[in-house]
Formats: sequence, C-alpha cells, structure tokens
Amino acid sequence: MKYLCGICGSVSHPTEEHISLIEEEAQAKRKAPLSHALDVLARLDTSPSTQETIDFVNQPVEEWLKQTKNAWLKKTILAERKKHESRRLDTLYSEAILKSMYGRLHDAAESRPRGMTHKEFTAYLVKKMRELELFRGFHRIWAKNLSRSEIETIYFYALKDAEDLLKMLEVGPGPSRDAASIIRLLHRRDDLDGVQMILLDWEQVNDTNLDESHANNNLSALIKKIDEAGDKIMRDLSGTTMSFADERLERIVRLDAWQAEDNDWWLRPASKKIDEENERFLKEFNDETP
Repeated sequence: MKYLCGICGSVSHPTEEHISLIEEEAQAKRKAPLSHALDVLARLDTSPSTQETIDFVNQPVEEWLKQTKNAWLKKTILAERKKHESRRLDTLYSEAILKSMYGRLHDAAESRPRGMTHKEFTAYLVKKMRELELFRGFHRIWAKNLSRSEIETIYFYALKDAEDLLKMLEVGPGPSRDAASIIRLLHRRDDLDGVQMILLDWEQVNDTNLDESHANNNLSALIKKIDEAGDKIMRDLSGTTMSFADERLERIVRLDAWQAEDNDWWLRPASKKIDEENERFLKEFNDETP
C-alpha cells in the first residue's frame, strides 16, 4: 500500500500505525459526523489545513457542540459563554477560552468499567487514550490558522485577564471565603492555561515567540506571579475542611494526568480527590483479591 505525501507529493510507504489510522479515518467519514472525519484527517496529515477544515473550525464553538453527544460538555461551555458575556469579554478571546476547553474536555473520561481483567482494563485505557487524542484536535487546527492580528488580540486580552486574576489573588479570598469563590479563581487560572495552549500552537506553526515580542509586558511573567500567589493561597487552605469538588477540573486531571505538574495549583484539589478515589479503588481491589 502506498500514499501520496501531502507536503512534497512523493510516494511513501506508511507504517502499520498509519495504515490503521487511514482505515479508521475512512470508517469515520462513513459513519461519523464531519467533525470526526476532519479531526482524524488533521492528525494524519501534517500538510496545511484544507479550506473545508478551516471553514469548519472558524465557526463559533456552539457549532462544534452540535457534533458531540457529550451533554455535560455542551452545558458547561454554554454556561461559560454566558459568564463571558456578563463579563463583556472580547468575542475572539472568549472563543479561544471555549475552544480550548472543548479540546481539553471533549469525550471526557468515562467511569471505570467493572468486571475486567487487568489485561482487558489496560487495553481499554490505551484504546480510550488513543481515541481521545484522535478526536480532540479542533482547537489546535483553529489556533494554527489564526492571523497575526487575531493572535495579538487574544494575547492582549489574555494579558488583561491575567492582570485581573493577579489582583484578585493578591487581595486573597478574604475572611468570608467560601468554596465557590475559590473554585472561580481556579477556573480563571484554567482558562489562561487553555489560552496558553492556543498561543503555543500558533507560535510553533509560525516560529514566533510572542513573549519576546512583548518584552516589557509579557504573559509568561504575569503567569509566574499568578502561580506564586495562587500556590500561597492553596497552601494556606491546605488544612481547611472546605470541599473544592469540581467536575470540570477533575475531568481535566483525568484526561491529562500525564501532563499535570505538582505546581499546577489550580488542579491540586482535583488531583487530591482523584488520588483518594484511586487509593480507595486499589484498597477495594486488594481486599477482593484472594
């Protein structure tokens, strides 16, 4: 079997993995919505995106939501959109936050299946991880096709958002703090994390460092200050009995646990809860094992 390279036009022999992915793409085109086919194609082909793909990903995120059966994701993103409108966020910046959220949360982790052998469970996890990577590429296609003026607009409003969040963290949650107000801070930091992914994808395609272009006021420097302040708040709250249970952050941790770092303070409560769940699961497993 041969295929034509999308970049140079030469004929190459694909690997077994590539053949498998091509077959999956063909099946997706027959059975799945346009979104699945576009996404698989985008991950198979490193050549520039087709106009059909660009037209699709340039639609508002609400159009993307029509391609998913994930009711929780639809509800969450639409609710966030209303919050953005109440805050009068720039439309393009709002799209960057929500499209990145879609990419990071699409087809979020299902509950652990029961009654499987260890071998079956491992195979199930590998399959799910592969599927997730195949079907979570919309935001990255959108990011790499943004113009310089569009990415500068997103960067400008990310700076403004970061400055606002830093002020809130420096003031602190105050004596009347509650779990809901803390979770709002965690969400705001997660929004910035998603936007940073959009910026990074654009930078890689365009071989540009946006922070270097904004040496006097760059996003990375602000994020560093935010994380120092956020880490201090979470350490101060480490002994509290308040519950910071939040499905959005827990789903992000479950999906991207291999990418999470200890200094990701906004994900720390979710990581802690999931670690506790895993410990209980292992204890149940060990107790049931003869």
